[in-house]
Amino acid sequence: MTVTSIQEPIYVIINSNGGNIRALRTIKTALKISTCKIITIIIGVARSSAAILFLQGDERIMLQNTELLFHEPRGTYTNATYLEMLSDTKKCKIDYDFFINEIVRITTLSKKSVKKRILNIDYILIPEEAVKIGAATKIITDISQL
Repeated sequence: MTVTSIQEPIYVIINSNGGNIRALRTIKTALKISTCKIITIIIGVARSSAAILFLQGDERIMLQNTELLFHEPRGTYTNATYLEMLSDTKKCKIDYDFFINEIVRITTLSKKSVKKRILNIDYILIPEEAVKIGAATKIITDISQL
Protein backbone atom coordinates (compact mmCIF):
# COMPACT_ATOMS: atom_id res chain seq x y z
CA MET A 1 0.00 0.00 0.00
CA THR A 2 1.27 3.48 -0.84
CA VAL A 3 0.36 6.79 0.75
CA THR A 4 -1.68 7.66 -2.34
CA SER A 5 -3.84 4.51 -2.05
CA ILE A 6 -5.51 5.58 1.20
CA GLN A 7 -9.09 6.69 0.59
CA GLU A 8 -10.67 6.79 4.06
CA PRO A 9 -10.35 10.00 6.07
CA ILE A 10 -7.84 10.18 8.89
CA TYR A 11 -9.37 11.31 12.19
CA VAL A 12 -7.05 13.10 14.60
CA ILE A 13 -8.71 13.30 18.02
CA ILE A 14 -7.14 15.99 20.20
CA ASN A 15 -7.22 16.57 23.95
CA SER A 16 -3.80 18.00 24.74
CA ASN A 17 -2.03 20.89 26.41
CA GLY A 18 0.55 20.84 23.61
CA GLY A 19 4.11 19.67 23.39
CA ASN A 20 7.23 19.55 21.31
CA ILE A 21 7.17 21.82 18.26
CA ARG A 22 9.58 19.64 16.28
CA ALA A 23 7.31 16.65 16.81
CA LEU A 24 4.41 18.81 15.62
CA ARG A 25 6.28 19.63 12.42
CA THR A 26 6.88 15.92 11.78
CA ILE A 27 3.19 15.12 12.31
CA LYS A 28 2.19 18.04 10.06
CA THR A 29 4.43 16.70 7.29
CA ALA A 30 3.00 13.19 7.63
CA LEU A 31 -0.57 14.52 7.43
CA LYS A 32 0.16 16.78 4.46
CA ILE A 33 1.71 14.02 2.31
CA SER A 34 -1.46 11.99 2.72
CA THR A 35 -3.94 12.23 -0.14
CA CYS A 36 -6.93 11.47 2.06
CA LYS A 37 -9.05 13.94 3.95
CA ILE A 38 -7.76 14.90 7.41
CA ILE A 39 -10.40 15.57 10.07
CA THR A 40 -9.17 17.07 13.34
CA ILE A 41 -11.47 17.01 16.35
CA ILE A 42 -11.08 18.68 19.74
CA ILE A 43 -12.77 16.68 22.49
CA GLY A 44 -11.34 18.65 25.42
CA VAL A 45 -8.58 21.18 24.88
CA ALA A 46 -6.09 21.92 22.13
CA ARG A 47 -3.44 24.23 23.47
CA SER A 48 -0.11 25.44 22.11
CA SER A 49 1.32 22.88 19.65
CA ALA A 50 -1.92 20.89 19.83
CA ALA A 51 -3.80 24.00 18.63
CA ILE A 52 -1.50 24.21 15.62
CA LEU A 53 -2.03 20.47 15.04
CA PHE A 54 -5.79 21.10 15.05
CA LEU A 55 -5.35 23.64 12.24
CA GLN A 56 -3.89 20.94 9.98
CA GLY A 57 -7.29 19.36 9.37
CA ASP A 58 -9.16 19.77 6.11
CA GLU A 59 -12.18 19.72 8.38
CA ARG A 60 -11.71 21.10 11.91
CA ILE A 61 -14.40 20.12 14.40
CA MET A 62 -14.86 21.23 17.99
CA LEU A 63 -17.23 19.65 20.46
CA GLN A 64 -19.26 22.14 22.48
CA ASN A 65 -17.52 23.24 25.68
CA THR A 66 -14.04 22.66 24.26
CA GLU A 67 -11.17 25.11 24.07
CA LEU A 68 -8.59 26.17 21.53
CA LEU A 69 -5.61 28.12 22.89
CA PHE A 70 -2.83 29.86 21.01
CA HIS A 71 0.18 31.50 22.59
CA GLU A 72 3.70 32.38 21.66
CA PRO A 73 6.17 29.47 21.88
CA ARG A 74 7.84 29.14 25.26
CA GLY A 75 11.12 27.70 26.41
CA THR A 76 13.23 27.33 29.51
CA TYR A 77 16.86 28.07 30.23
CA THR A 78 17.36 25.83 33.25
CA ASN A 79 21.08 25.12 33.60
CA ALA A 80 21.74 26.25 30.02
CA THR A 81 25.03 27.75 28.90
CA TYR A 82 25.16 31.09 27.14
CA LEU A 83 25.62 29.42 23.73
CA GLU A 84 22.72 27.04 24.42
CA MET A 85 20.54 30.03 25.27
CA LEU A 86 21.55 31.76 22.02
CA SER A 87 20.72 28.61 20.06
CA ASP A 88 17.38 28.29 21.84
CA THR A 89 16.61 31.95 21.10
CA LYS A 90 17.13 31.32 17.37
CA LYS A 91 14.94 28.20 17.53
CA CYS A 92 12.28 30.12 19.44
CA LYS A 93 12.17 32.77 16.67
CA ILE A 94 11.73 30.02 14.06
CA ASP A 95 8.99 28.41 16.18
CA TYR A 96 7.28 31.78 16.74
CA ASP A 97 7.21 32.48 12.99
CA PHE A 98 5.90 28.95 12.36
CA PHE A 99 3.04 29.42 14.86
CA ILE A 100 2.11 32.84 13.45
CA ASN A 101 2.20 31.66 9.83
CA GLU A 102 0.08 28.57 10.54
CA ILE A 103 -2.60 30.63 12.32
CA VAL A 104 -2.64 33.23 9.52
CA ARG A 105 -2.72 30.52 6.81
CA ILE A 106 -5.92 28.96 8.16
CA THR A 107 -7.84 31.75 9.89
CA THR A 108 -9.18 35.09 8.73
CA LEU A 109 -6.80 36.91 11.11
CA SER A 110 -3.99 39.09 9.80
CA LYS A 111 -0.39 38.56 10.88
CA LYS A 112 -0.52 41.82 12.85
CA SER A 113 -3.71 40.75 14.62
CA VAL A 114 -2.31 37.32 15.51
CA LYS A 115 0.89 38.81 16.91
CA LYS A 116 -1.12 41.27 19.01
CA ARG A 117 -3.42 38.53 20.35
CA ILE A 118 -0.75 36.02 21.39
CA LEU A 119 2.08 38.27 22.56
CA ASN A 120 2.57 37.65 26.29
CA ILE A 121 -0.93 36.23 26.72
CA ASP A 122 -2.94 33.10 26.06
CA TYR A 123 -5.47 33.58 23.25
CA ILE A 124 -8.35 31.31 24.22
CA LEU A 125 -11.18 30.56 21.79
CA ILE A 126 -14.47 28.87 22.50
CA PRO A 127 -15.98 26.95 19.56
CA GLU A 128 -18.18 29.80 18.32
CA GLU A 129 -15.21 32.18 18.23
CA ALA A 130 -13.05 29.58 16.51
CA VAL A 131 -15.64 29.13 13.74
CA LYS A 132 -16.01 32.90 13.37
CA ILE A 133 -12.28 33.36 12.59
CA GLY A 134 -12.05 30.18 10.49
CA ALA A 135 -9.95 28.15 12.96
CA ALA A 136 -12.77 25.59 13.25
CA THR A 137 -15.15 24.57 10.49
CA LYS A 138 -17.87 22.96 12.58
CA ILE A 139 -19.23 22.59 16.12
CA ILE A 140 -20.90 19.38 17.26
CA THR A 141 -22.67 18.53 20.49
CA ASP A 142 -21.91 14.82 20.46
CA ILE A 143 -19.23 12.61 18.91
CA SER A 144 -22.00 10.53 17.31
CA GLN A 145 -22.58 13.49 14.94
CA LEU A 146 -19.46 12.51 13.05
